[in-house]
Amino acid sequence: MSGKLVVNGDVQVQQPSGEEQVVALRGTPRGYDKSSITVKSGTPVKFQFSADPNSGCGRQVIIDNVGVNLVSRNGETVTAAFTPPSPGQYRYHCSMNMFRGVLIAT
Repeated sequence: MSGKLVVNGDVQVQQPSGEEQVVALRGTPRGYDKSSITVKSGTPVKFQFSADPNSGCGRQVIIDNVGVNLVSRNGETVTAAFTPPSPGQYRYHCSMNMFRGVLIAT
């Protein structure tokens, strides 16, 4: 078995060969815990999202152009699966666009 770990600042992506990439994001009262996440385009992503119960609109994350819209209630982890279709930047944000970040597909 082989794997690859991509680190961009404080972001870790688990990418086993031939399998999905697993990334995690957490909403806090001050914003998301990561301002950017890097993944490989064309490879499935398992996106795990959780949020502190007092995170306000940060309990939601929307990822533009890939159909992800998740809400974490009471701190639970919710998951979405998607595949970034091409290299580029995909914005993620809360419903009020107060918390923001970017998913970078290479």
